[in-house]
Amino acid sequence: MAERKLSVDILKAVCAVWVILLHTIYGNWYDKLGMVFWAQMAVPIFMMLSGYTYTSSIRKKEIVGPIQWFSFDNMAPKIRRILIPYSMMFIAEVILQSLTKSAKMNSIFAFLTGGWGPGAYYIPLLFQLLLIFPILYRTYQRNAMEGFCKVFALSVAVEYIFSVMSLSDLLYSRCISRYIVMIYLGIVLYEKGTIILKTLLPQMMFILGATFVFFAGWLYKDYSAKLFNTDWFVTTAPSALYVFPIVLWFIQYEPWFQNRKLAVWCAALGRASFHIYLVQKAYFAFVYTQVLEILNQYLPNNLLSACIELIVNMAICVIGGVIFWMISRKIEQCFSQKISNR
Repeated sequence: MAERKLSVDILKAVCAVWVILLHTIYGNWYDKLGMVFWAQMAVPIFMMLSGYTYTSSIRKKEIVGPIQWFSFDNMAPKIRRILIPYSMMFIAEVILQSLTKSAKMNSIFAFLTGGWGPGAYYIPLLFQLLLIFPILYRTYQRNAMEGFCKVFALSVAVEYIFSVMSLSDLLYSRCISRYIVMIYLGIVLYEKGTIILKTLLPQMMFILGATFVFFAGWLYKDYSAKLFNTDWFVTTAPSALYVFPIVLWFIQYEPWFQNRKLAVWCAALGRASFHIYLVQKAYFAFVYTQVLEILNQYLPNNLLSACIELIVNMAICVIGGVIFWMISRKIEQCFSQKISNR
């Protein structure tokens, strides 16, 4: 279990593509393609995979307790993998903000809240994840089923508090509470996935979760929910039941992915998924509008132009993300060597 799984990286690559699609396709086409059932689940899947990979890290390093988790040797590489590329892209965003003369928020506040662009909330969530993960893992260790019930109840309670108190979307979107069930099930996936696969539990969870997504994100998507925040209604705690069996079933195809060139290439994109996310964030915040204006000058407003727009967005974000990943990885390696030589 310590080796890096191609299936996990491939799933990350798929989700990275879905994020770009989400920010390109909207309106009627969003509904026609049923994107709430797949693309909208990108971040919940990312969070579940984070729980999975962090559990793998704990097992590999034989970490016992919060003290070892928060040790410099364990935390420094994890923080570095987030902070270095994020800081680099944030500088690029500040430059783009100046060049495009965009009216945006204060730079210091923006840096602390994830920068600009769609999905900016994801950065603060990653740092919160580092803080709460040992708590979730200890909760799992004490009693897996009881822990799930507690985590689920806590997530729902926090959602209800945000809804009743009408707290700001900025604060809500950057609170890890709505994803703690996904993270917890990522732990379960790593520890008990093989056992659970032999039961009917995945099928039962899928039916319950899919029912929630169908009603919350499809049939009554415009209904003003009393329990959950309306903007992220469909990706709240119950959707974890829908995502869990999908990720579980996908990972079971790991042997099939081995030694297949296409799978290896897709896995490479998955390893660059965080950098692809950062590039798309800056792109859609500062560049996308200009690109769209250029395309509209030469292309008619029809399905063909929409497809070309999608291809352009995908090429810029994916290729740019991979190049950024390669550059960032070199910088991280140099930084690590300087620290180790001290």
